Amino acid sequence: MTSPSTSFQRPPRSTPNQEQAQLRQFLEELLRAGFNPKYMVSYHPRSPEETGWHGKGQPAATSASSRHRPTISAWNQVGSYEYYKRRRNDVDCMTTDNQHIRNLVMRRHYGIQRLNQDWREAPPPMLFFMEQGIGVQQHVHLLLPQPLPQFDSAQSLTAEWKLYMTKHAKCLSRQRPPHVCSVTDAAGVMGYLTKETSSERLVLDVTASNFLSPASP
Repeated sequence: MTSPSTSFQRPPRSTPNQEQAQLRQFLEELLRAGFNPKYMVSYHPRSPEETGWHGKGQPAATSASSRHRPTISAWNQVGSYEYYKRRRNDVDCMTTDNQHIRNLVMRRHYGIQRLNQDWREAPPPMLFFMEQGIGVQQHVHLLLPQPLPQFDSAQSLTAEWKLYMTKHAKCLSRQRPPHVCSVTDAAGVMGYLTKETSSERLVLDVTASNFLSPASP
């Protein structure tokens, strides 16, 4: 079995619609202003099915290992299922989860405790892109600049996201582990990440993202 690639492979570029072209232009301005993404983290939000209840009146089948765990009330499973179902269908809830992820990343991987510490240097720019995917395959791509030295490799960040981030962010999927890859073609990555943008939907999470102003020197 082959291991996942640690560098982004640029797919063929399609002809963009008007909204995609405008977003790509904005992102290219950020690159010219100095945004230099080094890693892309792809992660899935926690899905309702991970609660142990599949929404069909019966809990999911249990594995041999799970039979030794404490019994969870079926009512609790139903409530948890409905909670995550609502969150996955609500863009505002997704943005709230991304903001939580952003704050964890800044503290852990960049040493910034609070976003509003104006007396310190500007927080690192980072961009969140939300993709619908198919069914429960909804996922987020996060572009990050160079982190602190101890986390500055795709392997180190992958371990961090699978252990530290998954432990401290309950909104992350436990069944679909995050994937980290190096970015060697920033313009190509950004072109790829705009593919689901349309007049009805903006894939860039402008609330959770940290922006480097195009007007910055």
